[in-house]
Amino acid sequence: MRPRAVVTGAARRVGRAIALELAASGFDVLVHCHRSVDDAEAVADGVRAVGGEASVVATDLATVEGCAKLVEAVQARWSGLEVLVNNASVFEPRPLEAIDLAHWEWMHAVNSRAPFLL
Repeated sequence: MRPRAVVTGAARRVGRAIALELAASGFDVLVHCHRSVDDAEAVADGVRAVGGEASVVATDLATVEGCAKLVEAVQARWSGLEVLVNNASVFEPRPLEAIDLAHWEWMHAVNSRAPFLL
């Protein structure tokens, strides 16, 4: 059996590169994205091109329900997991005085709470 990995935020940039490198190293990969489903499907195609199994899960990690959806998707596919790459993140540079509580909570939800819940 091939080792299994989940990469959050895997549709683009660093997450994409990590997912494809894991696949090239022999992993099956669950490709997570929020809204970039077409890009995530292209990454999954890249995983399959090197012999790996791949699936895409689109969910919002800023919500507890979105995190639960990802966990449930992993449990439905596999009996275990070797690697979890918490790559998904949000960042919008703003002056401190321009950050309101809602923005702070959104950043915290994706960048801190989601990795804890996963």
